[in-house]
Amino acid sequence: QGEDESSQGSANQAPLIEGGVNLGEMRVRVRAIYRSQVTKQQVALIEAQHLTERNLELTEVNVGYALNNYKVSKITANSVEFTEQGASEQGTSESIVIPVFDY
Repeated sequence: QGEDESSQGSANQAPLIEGGVNLGEMRVRVRAIYRSQVTKQQVALIEAQHLTERNLELTEVNVGYALNNYKVSKITANSVEFTEQGASEQGTSESIVIPVFDY
């Protein structure tokens, strides 16, 4: 019975989202990209999930939005580009491009 209880504990933890990309301690998945009627700028709808706590947040982001030491540097019609903050000062900017998630 002890094994059943321990397996239930891990079963209660939400699984990591499929199709996401790890950015530091977060897994990020792009759900949609659209043009805001208010600002007329590209906006991305992303899901961000903490790798250990597994809480999931749905957030609208635009260029300049910061997430876990990464900043949205570019939004295209089908992807969002994140650049590691602080890397550009050292001359080694690492960019991660996350495409829109397609089931």
